[in-house]
Amino acid sequence: MIYAPNHAHWQMATALMGSQRLGDLLEARNVNDVVFGHLHKRQAAQTIANTTYYHQPMGYGLRRLNEWDGSDWFEEWRKTLVWLEV
Repeated sequence: MIYAPNHAHWQMATALMGSQRLGDLLEARNVNDVVFGHLHKRQAAQTIANTTYYHQPMGYGLRRLNEWDGSDWFEEWRKTLVWLEV
């Protein structure tokens, strides 16, 4: 993602992606898992330092923009779930 400080629209989007400061805070507080989903395509979990990031967006299931594997809303939602044991 491109950081565009002079474009208010992109400021809204990048705010949802976190920041270096947030990453530092998560690491300092020994956060084990982070689940987020602002981007539209699902990706495999990624571990940075001691924190595992689960990127689990729903994406769009529209006729003009379809990012789903299937056509059923509930099944797509089910695929975004992350089960963590605490």
